Amino acid sequence: MEGEQTTSRNRQTFALIASGLVLFILQLFPAMRDAVLFLILGGILLIPYFLKKNQACLIAGCMMAGIGLTKLIDSVSANYQDFEAIGVGVGFVAIFTIMALFENKIHWWPIFTGLVLILTGLGSQYPRFIKGLTQSGTILMMIVGMTLLVVGTKQTPAKLSPNGGKRNKSGLFYE
Repeated sequence: MEGEQTTSRNRQTFALIASGLVLFILQLFPAMRDAVLFLILGGILLIPYFLKKNQACLIAGCMMAGIGLTKLIDSVSANYQDFEAIGVGVGFVAIFTIMALFENKIHWWPIFTGLVLILTGLGSQYPRFIKGLTQSGTILMMIVGMTLLVVGTKQTPAKLSPNGGKRNKSGLFYE
């Protein structure tokens, strides 16, 4: 019983020291106040995800951290305006990455949304980037298509379908 009280007291002491350190840093750098608060809030929201795999906390934590990144870049550099799309896009990519690493789940929605937001933000910052992307996009599509074709021909239907390659009358895989 006494060991639990000591551990609890140590956690509370650490939280008090960490809070004091954060508040001291915020006094030294007032321009970064919003950024640090969003990053801390994002980190706090990620704790329940890592402890209990709470998806809602993962999404909210990554979004807050992305907004914190946006505020941090805005406070440090005057070259970027409207950096919000890139920061939120990075938050979505973080959702995809964390889910892939810690749950072995890969969902398309966070990576697709994140990349669209990042590209949109880069396009608003650098209009020539979007022009170059559209010109090279067709080549990129052909490379991705050829890669999928080569990978698809090397795999047997049993590897492609979850049920061992069974097809219905129309030739589609079924479960």
